[in-house]
Amino acid sequence: MRYLERLRDTVCYTDKRVLEDPLVLEMLSKDVKESVRQGSRGFVHDVSQNFERWEFDPREVHVPVHLWQGTADTIASRSGSTSVVGMLQNAILHKVTSRGHFFYFRLMDEIFAVANKQLNREARRNPFHSKRTIRKTIEYTTPSVALHTG
Repeated sequence: MRYLERLRDTVCYTDKRVLEDPLVLEMLSKDVKESVRQGSRGFVHDVSQNFERWEFDPREVHVPVHLWQGTADTIASRSGSTSVVGMLQNAILHKVTSRGHFFYFRLMDEIFAVANKQLNREARRNPFHSKRTIRKTIEYTTPSVALHTG
């Protein structure tokens, strides 16, 4: 897919390594295709939301919010995530040292451990540990569903 080839040219070294995994590429390819399956209008709307005012006051969000970002991320703005954390009363920004935008493929266990602790639940194993499981997961999950905040 041409988009993913171009994307690979713009990301940091650690993201390039993640994008070498054929299973990751398959999932991202399906995600991109789904995002434009009914035309580009939905995709354009999603992108434009990054520049719109929120329809709620972030100061009214009282639940804990955890945002994660790789310090080598070349896709999502560091100032953007810092700004979001500054607007929320109970937010924590987890900076993942020397990782890029796609760090979550490798660090899901840690991310879900934090989420499960916050929710007072027991942690489950990362479904991406097994190649057989990832093939099953690809059919039902897109990166935006996998606790990605970018």
